[in-house]
Amino acid sequence: MPKLYFPNFYKTIPNHLIKQINHIYTYLHSNYNADCKIVGGAIRDRLLGREINDIDIECYNISTQNFHKAMNELNADGFGKSFFVYKLGDIDIALPRKETKIANGHRGFSVEPVDNEKDACKRRDFTINAMLYDIKSSTILDYFSGLEDISNKILRVIDQNTFQEDSLRVLRGMQFASRLHFKIEPNSIELSKSMDLSDLAKERIFIEFEKMFLSTHLHYGLYYLEELQISKKLWNTPLTTKNRFKAMRDMKRYQKYFLPHLYPYYFLAIYYQYTTQSMDNILSAINTPNHYKRVLKNISKIPHPLANSFVASQALKDGIKNSPLNYHHKVIQTAKYLNIWDKPFDIGITPQQLISKGFKGAKIGQELSKIQQQRLKELDAHTPSQNIN
Repeated sequence: MPKLYFPNFYKTIPNHLIKQINHIYTYLHSNYNADCKIVGGAIRDRLLGREINDIDIECYNISTQNFHKAMNELNADGFGKSFFVYKLGDIDIALPRKETKIANGHRGFSVEPVDNEKDACKRRDFTINAMLYDIKSSTILDYFSGLEDISNKILRVIDQNTFQEDSLRVLRGMQFASRLHFKIEPNSIELSKSMDLSDLAKERIFIEFEKMFLSTHLHYGLYYLEELQISKKLWNTPLTTKNRFKAMRDMKRYQKYFLPHLYPYYFLAIYYQYTTQSMDNILSAINTPNHYKRVLKNISKIPHPLANSFVASQALKDGIKNSPLNYHHKVIQTAKYLNIWDKPFDIGITPQQLISKGFKGAKIGQELSKIQQQRLKELDAHTPSQNIN
């Protein structure tokens, strides 16, 4: 088994987490002679130089009875007590365990404590998430070649049988690829494609999608959304191969124009340009919260060539600065040319002015719509259109 002596492991971990780790380790080791090991994503992220906000600790060489006793003495919260998981401060503390699927759904597992490190690591999804950091010896323990896969930027399933017991892991592969800029190795792709996703709870689906929406390498997320057949299984309409690569190109090409306050919405705004599926169906399939629906529900497809009237029509209530279609440089240029980047398109008349002219009731809205359409037509008649390249 590969080992890596890593005395500087804590170097980039926030001080408040280091204090909590030391408190837990000292108490359990001094009072119960337990061996404490940091497990999971914290080790992966430390090796990749990424920010660490979550720490999971597994406790070895301690009985189940003494573990529960120690957690009570520490006043830890038994939020996952049936899975032998507690929380103290910002840290999850657990007994090493193996899980066996006995029913549908993410709660349909039988859980059994184990004291064997390799058996405990085997229940995890990918090799890069299955390493342990031995606090006592300052050493990373790697039973499944996670160090090698991190070096090669590869996502690899640990065990086919355990992986298939939780279909959420297919979505985790997608979002890890997007966040870490890793490739999924071929056998893991084929295994993921073979798995049914119909048992997933919608709230769990969105959690994984949002991690992808906020990631740095959106084009990788899109590639695996399609390659793992997630879109086919969730909303029945995968992209064509040609459109997949066009959308990936746009995500990579235009990311430099993304604005922070709209970042979570750009993935779907771009994806929508290349799918025949409705945005409503996609939002429903991944159970987006209401703020996604408010921003994306009425989104339009950008026409080719791009007309000034189209850009103006997207700014009737607000400036293009607040539209998720502002990722495209031609949309940006047109909006600034029309002076609607940070303010709505002005049609030149207000409802109050129409009322003063004698319009009443429904005729006010009808006249506003008529004037609006006329103003939009004038934009195309008197100013050059911006073509999309």
